Amino acid sequence: NPDIAVIGDFVGAAGRSSAGDPAATFALHEAEASFQAAVDPYARADFFFSFSPEGVEVEEGFITFPTLPGKLLLKAGKLRAGFGKVNTMHVHSLPWVDRPLITKNLLGGEEGFSDAGLSLARLIPLGSTFLEATAEVYRGDSELFKAPRRQDLAYGARLRGYRDLSESSNLDVGASFASGHNGELADSRTQLFGVDATFRYRPLRRAIYRRFLLRSELV
Repeated sequence: NPDIAVIGDFVGAAGRSSAGDPAATFALHEAEASFQAAVDPYARADFFFSFSPEGVEVEEGFITFPTLPGKLLLKAGKLRAGFGKVNTMHVHSLPWVDRPLITKNLLGGEEGFSDAGLSLARLIPLGSTFLEATAEVYRGDSELFKAPRRQDLAYGARLRGYRDLSESSNLDVGASFASGHNGELADSRTQLFGVDATFRYRPLRRAIYRRFLLRSELV
């Protein structure tokens, strides 16, 4: 049987609303149900269903193959693209009430860059530093990209570096790229470049009571 979880995101707003931000006083922003399990020793399935006032949709649904030759990891299905940090997060895991303006204005809206496709990644250890290189290809039908033809795919790439600074702190930096047709004209494209950095402090002996995270992202 798969691991099953249900998480609700209930939000409230106070004060006067503006024409550009007609937020309800109270709302069940989203409820998410997840089903995750190992299919066999060589594959894992992860499915996330989102329930909202607009209806039900598959937020993510993919199969992961972690033991491919060359130490490669392959994901196939509907994915939140690995562009930056915030785009990969589900609503309930955000450290804020709602998604930042960078997602709404540059990554296609509330759902960000999410599409059906393939993601291929490889972890590269370099001493005490770890690099993760990821290449992705998507159908090109999302809030961000609109492919006019079948062959007009969307592409993404990310290079991430991670290093422990001490037993209580670490640094995580990354650079991302995405490109695809935007549907405005037959040959018009959108290209995005992003950089992000995250510093974490979490002492092992008092991790329940004390932690600090500093993150910034530029697109």
